[in-house]
Amino acid sequence: MLSTKKKWLEYSLPVMEKMRNKLAATDAVVLAARSGTTFQKSGGEQSELTLDYFDEAYLISYPQFQARDAATQKECPPGLLFLFLHYLHTADGTSPADRWIGYRELPDGMFYSQAFQGYSGARLVNTFGNDLTRFKDAALRAGGEELSLGDAGFMFRGLPRVPLALVYWLGDDEFEPYANVLFDASAGHYLSTDALAVLGRELCSKVIHHD
Repeated sequence: MLSTKKKWLEYSLPVMEKMRNKLAATDAVVLAARSGTTFQKSGGEQSELTLDYFDEAYLISYPQFQARDAATQKECPPGLLFLFLHYLHTADGTSPADRWIGYRELPDGMFYSQAFQGYSGARLVNTFGNDLTRFKDAALRAGGEELSLGDAGFMFRGLPRVPLALVYWLGDDEFEPYANVLFDASAGHYLSTDALAVLGRELCSKVIHHD
């Protein structure tokens, strides 16, 4: 486990540094407009972007691009910081498509959709089975907003411009219950397909945690 974490850090730290350098060369007001974050200029090196991640706010310093939890002031974990930097780096301001798509419809998503389903929707089914009330209660506690999809559907604000949906179908004598993570069709303008898989996985973990 430690070896895996070390390898990840060896790969990710140089990538994050490159993203920081490029982001620092971009006007903060432009970054905020593209990403849906809020820019607060307070002078000196205290300028910050406020980014909402599900139901938590994070403060990202500009132009250093370090992040901390707004409520606890704790430093952001490296994996989450990587996601935030990738989001800011990729965001291009594209308007929401207001159309839900599955993971397989994302760029190159077809190749990894089965694996993604295994650690997202399948985990929800393993947790909640045919107990739709438990799923609904957990989704609401996790910050979901009800949608008219499936037997139960909820929308979540993963990142400012990346909404996600969870859709749940009950099983019967012929079919097992089924759950799926959906993305707005514009999601590829804000995160890579791999990063969207991470976001979807974290959403499912969040709902299961609220069970």
